[in-house]
Amino acid sequence: MPPMSRLLQLCGYALRAKSMLGRAGDQSGQAKSHRSQFYEDVWREAAGELGATFEVLDKELFKISRSGVSTRVHNNYTTLDDPVTLHVALDKPLVHTMLRSGGLPTPMRTRTKPSSFRCALIVFLAAASRASRWAIAP
Repeated sequence: MPPMSRLLQLCGYALRAKSMLGRAGDQSGQAKSHRSQFYEDVWREAAGELGATFEVLDKELFKISRSGVSTRVHNNYTTLDDPVTLHVALDKPLVHTMLRSGGLPTPMRTRTKPSSFRCALIVFLAAASRASRWAIAP
């Protein structure tokens, strides 16, 4: 194939690809719009079921309030997903302390190194002999 014909063929492919990507971008925008509307409908209905008020703060950010308490949601994200909450949730000793301070029972726990199996076994046997709550985690 002569070089000029090859160049024209490549240009044709490029134009088709650009056209297809443009349509894909339109479809992507439509999907985002449908998803946004879906979550707005879900949160609005949930607020209604609870007798709460529903307020649109931004196109995908909503505020749900009831009895002087409110929370914000963004699509499928809630304040339960915020970085501070996730940080606390990953800190088991802190979570156990918080649960105990709220009067909830928690298992006895101790932290040992994998090389300290003997220490972990002693703690386990002590807990088991008192019929107390215990957990073994890696």
